Amino acid sequence: MTSELAATQTIEGELGYMAVDKGIEDEDVEIFACDGDVWHSLGATRSDSSGHVTITLDGAARLPAGLHSLYLAVAGDGRGVGFVAYVAPANAATFITDVDGTLTSTENGIVKAVLFKSDLDDQPGAPAALRALANGMQPIYLTARPHAYIELTRRWLTMHGYPRGPILTSAHFARPGTAALDHKRHLLAYLAALGIVPEIAIGNRASDVLAYEHIPHVFVKIPGYNDELAPLVARGQAVEFASYADLPKLVTESSAQPSHTP
Repeated sequence: MTSELAATQTIEGELGYMAVDKGIEDEDVEIFACDGDVWHSLGATRSDSSGHVTITLDGAARLPAGLHSLYLAVAGDGRGVGFVAYVAPANAATFITDVDGTLTSTENGIVKAVLFKSDLDDQPGAPAALRALANGMQPIYLTARPHAYIELTRRWLTMHGYPRGPILTSAHFARPGTAALDHKRHLLAYLAALGIVPEIAIGNRASDVLAYEHIPHVFVKIPGYNDELAPLVARGQAVEFASYADLPKLVTESSAQPSHTP
């Protein structure tokens, strides 16, 4: 993820064949981008001892503003993985949302889904509400799930009809509470350094609201964690909603009012 105003663009990631595998180290890889229906190479590089890969684009090689389908291929066995890059236009309108408990029906369902290879239910009406918000704003998904679950998360979002957008994950499973708060604050600071400051944020825990402290309009899904959310809602740090059918209207009404941020 980067801004179209950046002089250079960096594409990076970590390689591994399964969630429990160590990184694929010292392998030659090539990254491709899809332009229309045509794939072209962005360059080749080599993974380091932890499976981390990085390439830098500058000048005419940079990707234009928007979402881009990319593919990383491992030269050794020909296997690869698709992923999404987001180049934010200047003054891009974005919104950010948590995933577990906010879009999924339960906070900890991901554990069962991984262990038993089962699907996760979503919050009723959530896909349609986010598609409505995405008509004018780019969604960004921010989760405490580890990097190894990013493909699982992308498949789930696609299968359930959520709008396409970049997914920001954690190096490790960030536990609810302080770890999740620190993780989300770190990534929001990273976005801000790129010039990407969401106007809208959606969550379901107090840690979400605290992490979103610099985002103008924050919305929290209830019921669920009402006790920890109630003081924050009372102080005007978030707006609660019980049904996703109400969220687009609440966003419109809230955006017309002064924000909670200083």
